[in-house]
Amino acid sequence: MPLPLPIRLITLAAALLLTSCPPQHSPAELETAAPCKRVPISYQSDGLRITGLASKPAGLGPFPIILVNHGGFDPAEKVAVFADLFASAGYLALASDYRGCGKSEGKHEVAKGEVNDVLNAIRYAQSLRTADAKRVFLFGFSHGAVLSLLAAAREPAIGGVIAVQGPVELAECYAHWVAHRTEPGIAPLAGLHTFVGGTPEQQPAAWRERSALYAAPRIHCPVLLIYSDADAAVPADQGPRMEQALKASGNTHTRLIMLPGLNHGLTPAAWADLRPRMLDFIKNPTGP
Repeated sequence: MPLPLPIRLITLAAALLLTSCPPQHSPAELETAAPCKRVPISYQSDGLRITGLASKPAGLGPFPIILVNHGGFDPAEKVAVFADLFASAGYLALASDYRGCGKSEGKHEVAKGEVNDVLNAIRYAQSLRTADAKRVFLFGFSHGAVLSLLAAAREPAIGGVIAVQGPVELAECYAHWVAHRTEPGIAPLAGLHTFVGGTPEQQPAAWRERSALYAAPRIHCPVLLIYSDADAAVPADQGPRMEQALKASGNTHTRLIMLPGLNHGLTPAAWADLRPRMLDFIKNPTGP
């Protein structure tokens, strides 16, 4: 979620076996036949200048789009390895900094205005001539998983979502963080109410609108949920409850992977195992 945890996904590059893409300095690179370069991007969202990065395969495409949504308040570069992963598989991959992150304008809102930033990143990607505007997917970790699910509830063009370790019922997760605030990495999360405008008791509607669980009836695209049963930050029931809510709403293309014994950021070995499963999902979201 949106405050620091002892997790740094950038360290997983070796496990994902990715080839590093040297940086470039012009978003015009995204509309050439050159391969991915982790190109810096910027776009407008609610009057704010939002920054980020993009990677793409060699060629002019058009390539399907995937938004890579980072956890917490990290900048997009923290998930650059995932953008590279999807680009290496033939996708135009963009990672947004969201408002208040990286060099973006604005302030953190936690799963509210950031959803607009994700949706406007899609619009930006669709404007590129190397993009297949009709094929759009979302990947998100933690806070980014919630943003991905909430964006899918508002954008029917999204073809599939991969949501990893997302706290989908935010008020209940907040209660968990408050109760476990003495545990490593959890204490900052107990201050989440300062970004929401009050505690769940003070602002119940604000917490509900940020909870993807209640958006399930509006999510009609295929969803791959990835959770672990030993996550100190996100209670283990969050994934199964999201799966149940989606299926109860008629989403028959919902899958849940529960990983045993892993903490919030998973492990390099787990990510290496998930790599082909995630790529298989976005290539065939409706499954066998």
